[in-house]
Amino acid sequence: MMNKKIIMAGSPTFKSPTRTGIHHYAELFARNGWDVFFLSSQLSPLHFIRKKDRVYSKEKIRLWSRGGAWENNIFSYSYITLLPILPFWSSDFFVRNTLKFTLPRLSNVLKKHGFSHPDLIWIENPHFVELPSMVKHKVLLFRINDEISGIEDHSSFIVKRYQDVMESADLVITTAKRLYNRNMDLGCKVLYLPNGVNPDHFIGNFLEPEEFRDIPSPRILYAGIIATRFDQELVIQCAKKLRDASFVIIGPAIVDTSKMASVGNIHMLGPKKYEELPAYLTYADVGIIPFKINKFVESVNSIKLYEYMTAGLPVVCTDWEEIREMQSPAMIAGNAGIFCECIERSLEIKKKGELVSYAKSNSWESRFQKIVHEIERVAPPL
Repeated sequence: MMNKKIIMAGSPTFKSPTRTGIHHYAELFARNGWDVFFLSSQLSPLHFIRKKDRVYSKEKIRLWSRGGAWENNIFSYSYITLLPILPFWSSDFFVRNTLKFTLPRLSNVLKKHGFSHPDLIWIENPHFVELPSMVKHKVLLFRINDEISGIEDHSSFIVKRYQDVMESADLVITTAKRLYNRNMDLGCKVLYLPNGVNPDHFIGNFLEPEEFRDIPSPRILYAGIIATRFDQELVIQCAKKLRDASFVIIGPAIVDTSKMASVGNIHMLGPKKYEELPAYLTYADVGIIPFKINKFVESVNSIKLYEYMTAGLPVVCTDWEEIREMQSPAMIAGNAGIFCECIERSLEIKKKGELVSYAKSNSWESRFQKIVHEIERVAPPL
């Protein structure tokens, strides 16, 4: 019996150092008898011309040049388009044809690897709005995990086109309650299903990272992308107030972090592989999520909260709508002073059972089973 086929179209590559929900779901589909075509977002000639784009897209370029790569029933691929969708601008012609003017033709790559007639198309990135019209499929699923109108890379036109095509979906999954409320009146099944965690990945016996030997406890840790939503001033303020604590920042920086890095007890360790992350969490004392509150953040269901708690870390975060909706044991701080105080109080927490139990109750596996159940309800037998 042949495996079922799914195309999963998102933004990062499968080997991206930052793991999001689409990565975990891809692995679960693969482990449950599906062949997965993992399609990352566009490349264009600009990515070869501009140095910063070449660095940022290194893995995408590698995948494209190799013609993709199979691993454990997952085929990873990135495509080059001659009609790129650019920030703040995307004409109707470009949006409708960006997937047709690719080198080589995307339709030929899909056919070559057995995905010309997939059972399921899973879309997370608006750049793929025309994929359902060019690939015959049985089920169309959209997963909305961001407030896309708040992302600078998406013009108003492509956002509208994305919303229009989503009307034809069989199932729409939203990771935040605000996203659910905004889309609940679509003419299809809409499901509120938050992010999750793989508990087995973060629970175990790990060696202390060598870098921690020169970073004294207590260690206050952030693991994730350092982008505009990351409140550097808040971290600096807490680091200066809590001089005896070490603030450890793990993850790629896409903004200037020189001011934060100049503070003596803030340690910038750069990006780490997903496989390395559990050791850093195990030997930390508190996990923080210092986000600035804006339209985008209000719809963020934080994966790192689940991961911190699985490792037994008390969590301190700023106060936004979805973080309250999660009803977790995290300490939520409404201002900088309270944020620093919550860190101090978190250091006194000795019993970690409630944290781990909460995280385990939000596993990716349980989310996956829910999705499979809903797919079977809204679609013909696959």
